[in-house]
Amino acid sequence: MSTVTRLSPQKSKKRVNLYLDGKFFCGLDLSVVLRHSLKAGQELSEEKLATLVNQSEKESLFQKAANFISYRPRSEKEVRDYLSRKITSRVESPTPQGCKQKVTLINQSIKRLKKSGLLNDFDFAKWWVGQRLEFRPKGRFALKAELFKKGIDRKIIDEILKNISSKEEVKAAKKIYEKAKRQLKSIEPKKKKERLIRRLSSRGFSWNIIKMLVDENGL
Repeated sequence: MSTVTRLSPQKSKKRVNLYLDGKFFCGLDLSVVLRHSLKAGQELSEEKLATLVNQSEKESLFQKAANFISYRPRSEKEVRDYLSRKITSRVESPTPQGCKQKVTLINQSIKRLKKSGLLNDFDFAKWWVGQRLEFRPKGRFALKAELFKKGIDRKIIDEILKNISSKEEVKAAKKIYEKAKRQLKSIEPKKKKERLIRRLSSRGFSWNIIKMLVDENGL
């Protein structure tokens, strides 16, 4: 058994330092401290301490993930990778048991995020494609590769890309084409054509769309 000798707030005010038998033990989430009514003089067993640390880590991971998502929508893979990097050394361990505990904590956070509506791969993929088409145009091939890299399931990718109309993709390609044409205006026609084709191709547009734009502009 260990005795709580001190509880002091951290700078964030959302976490509390726990001291046992006169020595610093760990930081705990404030909600966990309040839930268990921790106070100086209270005796804690090893089992109770393990529960406190586990619950605190769960809450901390969830809050970190929620904050990570607040900047922009994220895919499940992005959140998993982020939490894997952020999880504390107290939980992270090279032993099989430590690795299993780490995965369990991350899975619990992912499940809670999904339940709260903060994490949804279909919604993320739809948002990602919309942003790309509007602000950083990419063709279907590039979008498919990006979404796959983000860990999105192939069925979701196919469903999202199926809903992109040819008109939308051509509009996106034209944005790149017009910008590239202005940048390359001083170059001789043959090289200009080659570079325009290369740029559109690198952005994942099909040859049919590229050829259509080139033919339309008499290059």
